Amino acid sequence: MAYIKVFYCILIVSVIGISALPKTKHLREKLKSQKYSKKEYESAVMDLINRIVGKHHNVNDFIVVIDENLSADNMDTFELEMVNNNKKLQIKATNAVTAAWGFNHYLKYYTNSSVFWSGKNINLDDPKLPVLPQKVRITSKDYVRFYQNVCTYSYSYVWWDWERWEYEIDWMALNGINMVYAQTAAEYPWIKVLEDLGFTREEIDSFFAGPAYLAWFRMGNLKKFGGPLPQSWHLDQLDLQLKIIARYDELGIKYVLPAFAGFVPDQITRLYPNNNFTKASDWIGFNCNFSCLTMVDPLDPLFTKIGSAYNNEVIKLFGSSGFYSADVFNEMLPKSADLDYLAVVNQAVFNSLTKVDSEAIWVMQGWVFNQPFWDMPRVEAFLSRIPLGRLLILDLYAETLPHFNEFSSYFGHNFVWNMLHNFGGANGIFGDIQKINTLPDQARVFPNSSMVGVGLTMEGINQNEIMYDFMIDKTFRATLNESEFNDWVLKYAARRYSNSKTAQVDNEIQSILSRIIGVIYRTYDYQHKQLFTKRPSFDLKPENFPNMDIFYKAWSDLVKRSSDFQSSNLFKYDLIDFTKEALRYIFDNKYTELKGAWFDNDLYKFSQISSEMTSILDDMEELLASDEHYLLAKWLNEAKSKGLNSDERNLYEFNARSQLTLWGLNSTNEVFDYACKAWSGLVADYYIPRWNIFFTEAKKSLLRGIPIDLDVVIENLLVNAELPFIFSKKEYPSQAKGDTFSI
Repeated sequence: MAYIKVFYCILIVSVIGISALPKTKHLREKLKSQKYSKKEYESAVMDLINRIVGKHHNVNDFIVVIDENLSADNMDTFELEMVNNNKKLQIKATNAVTAAWGFNHYLKYYTNSSVFWSGKNINLDDPKLPVLPQKVRITSKDYVRFYQNVCTYSYSYVWWDWERWEYEIDWMALNGINMVYAQTAAEYPWIKVLEDLGFTREEIDSFFAGPAYLAWFRMGNLKKFGGPLPQSWHLDQLDLQLKIIARYDELGIKYVLPAFAGFVPDQITRLYPNNNFTKASDWIGFNCNFSCLTMVDPLDPLFTKIGSAYNNEVIKLFGSSGFYSADVFNEMLPKSADLDYLAVVNQAVFNSLTKVDSEAIWVMQGWVFNQPFWDMPRVEAFLSRIPLGRLLILDLYAETLPHFNEFSSYFGHNFVWNMLHNFGGANGIFGDIQKINTLPDQARVFPNSSMVGVGLTMEGINQNEIMYDFMIDKTFRATLNESEFNDWVLKYAARRYSNSKTAQVDNEIQSILSRIIGVIYRTYDYQHKQLFTKRPSFDLKPENFPNMDIFYKAWSDLVKRSSDFQSSNLFKYDLIDFTKEALRYIFDNKYTELKGAWFDNDLYKFSQISSEMTSILDDMEELLASDEHYLLAKWLNEAKSKGLNSDERNLYEFNARSQLTLWGLNSTNEVFDYACKAWSGLVADYYIPRWNIFFTEAKKSLLRGIPIDLDVVIENLLVNAELPFIFSKKEYPSQAKGDTFSI
């Protein structure tokens, strides 16, 4: 009987749908609001189609029609249909971004074409379009399809120019993303606000973190580390932000602008000695020189004064988007556990928003609730004074650490179920694709669920593209069984690897990929990823996947088939990706053997194994150097290109090198190598020197018969490998070297 009652409740939720819930009305109205006419939106989508396939096919073979009445239940919908005697494809959709999504659906599933972060594979060179066998109609399961993490702006976007941003926005639209952050130039509005309040330019400069660390400034964790920001940086970012949001508007993508969360420069007490302020806690060991930001007490009228001034300046510069982000206790604890205080903090943030935009929706990261501090009463109090429908919570890490289920669907507030997956932009392979297959659907039918969307909230992009491609399909696709999943993998491989010069993607390729997925896309244990990138010691924990023999056999089979796909750049990209993973797993095994030799006091064996480990990294360096996607030079050159003079270029290069390596100070070992990358140049000049120093110190210890002095090792690593790399000005090759398939 209990089972029948639960099933009945789930059925009722499914039948009624979230469109019937009054708390979604304001969100739905915001999402449907339009700035331009239908003709202008149709033209914008045609421009996107031209950017994607214009060099391959006559874009006049595509017809875009915007029809907001296409769906009766307010859910985004597109229809694909052949017209003009099967010569043209008509894409009819409820809005522009959904039309772009429909166009991409046709590319993916009817032309074996795709657009990825790592490049495009377009197979539309035939003058005749592939004909749809019948009309296709797809409807989104949710209102919101969210994309980005505040951290993505530092780990991936920080050095981008407009050309790269344009490609990224096209990718968003093609994948149906209808809500994103718009955090670029978030510091620019601060300049006028702080100057009007009486801060000096020196005080303002000491407030902002450097370019590679702005995400954590925006979340109240860091100040001035990696700074100061030159005026040219502010102007460049302003110009970029205006272009970005203009394109969002053209395609109907809703964007989340920055808002005031309470953090101000420390010198505020000079200007307002009689007002009330608190200090945030030290963040992960940065000490109060770089963290412990000053926060205006939410009960103080100054909170609303400064908050309204900043939010108003944001709207003056960027327009009123209707959606705003502010995070007040990101990885920090409130000064008080008093329930009224927690409620007032959020109320103050919301009030400073609605004072300048009375219809504002606050978009909040649910990451804050990861701290054990946040129990049921505190979370309920924290959210209690925000009207239902006016807060959208991003359940940021829902595939592994969801909070909607422990906090009663956030007590009725709308939330988005997100796949975070990636930390630091690290490019190791991992993920649990079956979790993504099932969990979003389970969340949708959670009792009294207030879920209104799904999203991708990775900290960095350019990694594990299959995970994201699969997750994007969860916006409309139900849970797949084994047979359906294998068919999806086959089609994924076909649209990623196939072109007129390759062999056909067949069941053998599908089998190879499925076996690889079955081994390495079955875990979310990210803690020990890429052991070779970690600061060497005898305390590291190698990753132990079960069934690695299956992976090695599948990888070997993929290598044997590589001659069939040498004309596919995306196949080459994946071949390198899987091969570097095979090398790192071998390195992990050797590390285990190395520890055994160490504890056995076997100097000969230790020397032999350490030499083999260095050779593995040498092989990895050579492999990575054969493709431009895996070059350190790309990251460093993009950083330096932002500088207008040598001082600026040096500052940006320091930011770029520091983030990849120590990340912070020698006291912040919690984030050492957090943003590690398997990149050519980084392997050769950072990871290999560190391991060689460690090997040398360990062999000295064995020779002398005394315990290894860890303090000496750490100092040696810092002085002779880590700091020299961070402050180096070495230029790296920007062109790939060697033939991947021969290597």
